[in-house]
Amino acid sequence: MDNNIYIDGTKLPVPPKDGVSMSREPIWSSNAGRTADCTFVGDIKAWKWNISISWGKLSLAEVAVIRGAFSTLSKPYFNITFTDDTGSRRTIKAYSTSPKGTVQVYQNTDGSVSGVSVDIVEV
Repeated sequence: MDNNIYIDGTKLPVPPKDGVSMSREPIWSSNAGRTADCTFVGDIKAWKWNISISWGKLSLAEVAVIRGAFSTLSKPYFNITFTDDTGSRRTIKAYSTSPKGTVQVYQNTDGSVSGVSVDIVEV
């Protein structure tokens, strides 16, 4: 099975073990809230994914792939294909934070970046 992560068909560098965390969050209906006796009421309309990906040490070329996948100015949303926490392959429409990381080493024109991470939210 292909367990790689793709953003609009671009294969991302493989995150390390424990480099991906995910949760499903409820989207509540407009009638959700507290009653006079503070009981919570409302209907769940949908469940949406939140995904966090972090990488260890990456080459500058790998960081360029990540930045390119998440930095398309012409569209705010993208399709991400991933394997969920049940082992199922999923493709969802999402948006993300900007990738961030720390430059570690520059020697000549080579270098590395660590701690690159991005947070993804299903639309």
